[in-house]
Amino acid sequence: MKKSEIRLYNILLPLWLLMFMPPALLVTIPVNFAVDSAVLFLASHFVCRKMGKMLWKKCILKVFLLGFLADLIPAAILFALLFLLEGTPAEAFYSAAVTNPLSGVGSALIIFCAVLTASALIYVFDRFIAFKNTGLEKSQVHRLALFMAVLTAPWSFFIPAY
Repeated sequence: MKKSEIRLYNILLPLWLLMFMPPALLVTIPVNFAVDSAVLFLASHFVCRKMGKMLWKKCILKVFLLGFLADLIPAAILFALLFLLEGTPAEAFYSAAVTNPLSGVGSALIIFCAVLTASALIYVFDRFIAFKNTGLEKSQVHRLALFMAVLTAPWSFFIPAY
């Protein structure tokens, strides 16, 4: 009889990838999932009391992944603008705005636009993708998506980077 081999490829690959992944993501991902779960559960309690648990089971993965994508898109735009504005007169102002959003009204407005963009994306993703085929009425889907968009927007963008 032939002995079976044990291969550790699946164990080694994620450990190798962790070297390149920012350690903050190890905290951010579970916290984001917990916040999305709590908000979805509470929102479903207010909007459609009878379907709360079923709705959470059916939608949480889509809500979480699409919400994370909606947060990453404006963050990537803010990050890309740092490089695009390099060497221009706006570089110092924009750099200060991104690293310390509460340093002035202009800085706060730039970051508020990013949060608003993420919130709008969360609303659209949740309304038209995550809550699709849930058996809810359009008004319930609208209220759930609005609830998620406002409460799970990346308000942490306003936290200074230093």
